[in-house]
Formats: sequence, C-alpha cells, structure tokens
Amino acid sequence: MNYKLIAFDMDDTLLNGQGKMSKENHDALDDLVSQGVQIVLCSGRPTSVLLGNARALLGEKQGEYIISFNGGVVCSVATGEELVRIPMLPEGGKIVLEAARKKGVLVQAYLGSDFYVEIDDPRAQKYSQGLSMAYSVVNDLMTIINQGSLKLLLNGPREKLLEIEKELTPLAPGNFTMAFSKPEYLEFVHPQVHKGTGIEALARILGLSVDQTIGVGDSYNDIEMLRTAGLGIAVANAKPEVKEVADIVLDSSNEESIVLEIRRRFFDSQEV
Repeated sequence: MNYKLIAFDMDDTLLNGQGKMSKENHDALDDLVSQGVQIVLCSGRPTSVLLGNARALLGEKQGEYIISFNGGVVCSVATGEELVRIPMLPEGGKIVLEAARKKGVLVQAYLGSDFYVEIDDPRAQKYSQGLSMAYSVVNDLMTIINQGSLKLLLNGPREKLLEIEKELTPLAPGNFTMAFSKPEYLEFVHPQVHKGTGIEALARILGLSVDQTIGVGDSYNDIEMLRTAGLGIAVANAKPEVKEVADIVLDSSNEESIVLEIRRRFFDSQEV
C-alpha cells in the first residue's frame, strides 16, 4: 500500500517518558516528509497545546494539520483554523458531570485555550503546569459545556474512574464516547467522535483514502484510530488491549526509535 499519512499519538508513543522526542525519531520524520508523507499529531490534548507541540516538534511545513481533543477538532497548524469542530452534547456532559460529582472526582471542561473546574484541586494545578495551560474555577461546569466544550476529562484515582466507567458504559451510546488516555484520566467527547473519525475527516480534506493512512498509538483512546486507519500500529509499550486490535506491533517502544522502525519497515521500499 502507498501510505500517504501517519497519525501519531503523543504521550508514550511519539514522546518518551520525559516528554521528549529523540533525535532519531525527528530525523526519521524528516525523511518521511521528504518522501511526501503527511505527519499528523493525533492526541487527546487540547488544540492550543497540540498546536504548540506541532510547531515545536515538526515545524509548520511538516505539521500541516493536527487532530486534537481525541478527534473532536481537525486544525491547520499554519493558520490555527479549525476545519472540523465537534463539541460534546450538553445532555451527555450533564450525565458525566453528575456521576463525577457523586464520586468526588475532579472534572475538567475545555473551552477556547483554557480549561475549567469547579474546585481548585491540586490535580488541576499539576495538569495546568504540565501542559502550560491556564484554568479557571467556575460554580457550575454546565455553563462551559453549554457553550460548546469539546471534552470532559475526569482527573482522579484509578479505582474511582473504573467505577464511573462501569456506571456510565450503558449510558454511552448517543451521549458520549469514553476512553482512558492515562490511568488517572478518563476522557469524554461527542458520541460520534474518536481519533478514527478525526483521521477519516482529515483524509477527506486531503483527498486521500483511509486505506492510505497509518495510525500509531499505545493507549485505550488510540484503539479506534488503529481500527480505522489503513494500517494500525501499536508501539511495544502499548496496552495489551491496544496490541490486540493493531495490525502490527512494533519491536520499538516509546523510549526507542519508533519512527525509524516504521520508516524502515513500511516506507524505505515503497514508491511514494
């Protein structure tokens, strides 16, 4: 297959445990771009954060588009224009918010370049510092959800999040898509949104077949991306459930040169 686009998850996939991309991966990305391959960052991260990541890691020429909010937004790196934007359904957001309040779990709602919480919790402070993203405290997050929040993130202890996941799974159809991105992050978006729908939308914009795309990831919110893409690739450190749905499992982990392995295995011999 003549692959034309690779969508990379960020944390624990393209980036190592220190949140950095190795020189080997950067050089391999440059080689792929020189072959005409579109490199796309596809993440649960907010648009404003992911735009900064793309410009820093790839440069505007290489990172022409990003897929943020787990597929809720497709955005031009050069201009910041949102080509696709699908916010949460208010009724779905209300269900999630009420369940989290009952368990005493922090909820983060995203609007514009900031996120919002109802309590100034240390978890929010740590998240804000980690992504250099501002946040504000509001009395009722439904005011943010009703304005078109793109995602809700439940930030809390794993055991409580698993309880909420079990409680909300029967309510998900028609209300929200739910997936863990990290053990302490349970994320919710529009019911027809996931990373795979983001790839489909961008492929249409670029005039590509989905069969010409590759998705690379490690965690639960990457599963639909790997199922959707023409070739689904799991890194060596991926969760077992992710490896099960992948077409290929790499020998390399996020601490090694995953991009170099992909280039050698799938592009060095193909005509692009």
